[in-house]
Amino acid sequence: MDYENFKEKVELTITYEEYQELKKVCNYKFWKTFIIAALIIILFFSLALIPPDPLPIEDVIISDIFVIVVMFFILKIKDVLFSRYDYNKWIKNKDRTEYRLYFYDKYIKVESEKIQLKIAYEEIKKVKITKTHLYIIVNAKNIIPIPNQKINMNLIDYLDDRIHKTKIKQKINLEKQTENLEKYTSVKIGLIILFILTILSIWASMILILLIAQKENVPLFLTFNYTWVAYYVLPIPILSIILGIIYRIKGLKCTKNIAAGIIVTGIILLEVSVSFLINNEIDYKNINSYQEMIGVKLPSKGEYYKVDWDESYLLDHSSNYIIFTNPTEEKAFLEELKNSNLWLTKNELNTNLENLITPATCESVKQECYYSLYIKELNTHNTLPVQNGVYHIYAMAYSSDKSYLDIEEYIYNYKE
Repeated sequence: MDYENFKEKVELTITYEEYQELKKVCNYKFWKTFIIAALIIILFFSLALIPPDPLPIEDVIISDIFVIVVMFFILKIKDVLFSRYDYNKWIKNKDRTEYRLYFYDKYIKVESEKIQLKIAYEEIKKVKITKTHLYIIVNAKNIIPIPNQKINMNLIDYLDDRIHKTKIKQKINLEKQTENLEKYTSVKIGLIILFILTILSIWASMILILLIAQKENVPLFLTFNYTWVAYYVLPIPILSIILGIIYRIKGLKCTKNIAAGIIVTGIILLEVSVSFLINNEIDYKNINSYQEMIGVKLPSKGEYYKVDWDESYLLDHSSNYIIFTNPTEEKAFLEELKNSNLWLTKNELNTNLENLITPATCESVKQECYYSLYIKELNTHNTLPVQNGVYHIYAMAYSSDKSYLDIEEYIYNYKE
């Protein structure tokens, strides 16, 4: 066989221990699969937060974490269990395998007892440099490990000229710099902590949105109006990107900080954008049109939100949320409402009336809720129609400790 035109020849012996090290150093496929799957899981479970029947955010976060942890261990166990099988298959059930590498102008020839393979330089995806090896990575199945003691600068120059995209010389220089980076030990620990905080900031943004919505006493349906508070978490992934770039230039291995920072920044910006795309607040003065049917003087200050439902089991269904912001006026409203014969407690509702009021939400935690049903065509409260027909229903609920009034409008085809 004619080898007279090759530049360099390298002979390799790969044991199972070296194969395990090879997989550990070049297991980018495992982490790529894990990160993509984890993000898909987070986005999938986040759908459970979307109205009209959202789950509590803490349940969603716990489900996210549980499934991601289980998925990690399944992937890792699979990786460990099949490691020996893959290796034995690779070297045909021997304890070690011997290779010879021939470096030509256009390609690398890999030769063993069972294999003869040509790899064009254009096929090489990347080159990874460590303290002990140079790894030529073609794909997840074809990785060539070359011990540093079998590499000379002539071969490095030769490869650097033929696979420019891998920047072999630059990576070797960075690896040499890394050996002198003991003073950055605390920085490395800090970058690891920052990476973890960056991933956790996805859930932190969700919790912050929920806490702000609860503090403002808004219904769960209006939580999306407060997603802008996710901005407060944004400095964490941005800091991860900036420090990742700075210390990568200095030679530290912190690509994961940059990648995680970019991905999480994108997710948080997507959360924030919801506040601008979905804004249901309208002029508070518009609540005056409901004054008569409420039957109780409304406070002069507050916030008014209206949501028109495109998809609902009710016809022409819309929700009106009136949030009172003046404690004194809210207290006076509650006292008058308690004494009004137009408003009933849950115990005072009969079953048929309760069925019509059900669309109105009452998220009271500590105190009693009050309900009222108004039928526009009959101009009556808390009574059922006496004959069949189509009626405009206003189902109302007031949550005393949450300080907001929910008015659900819909059309109801009444049949006895």
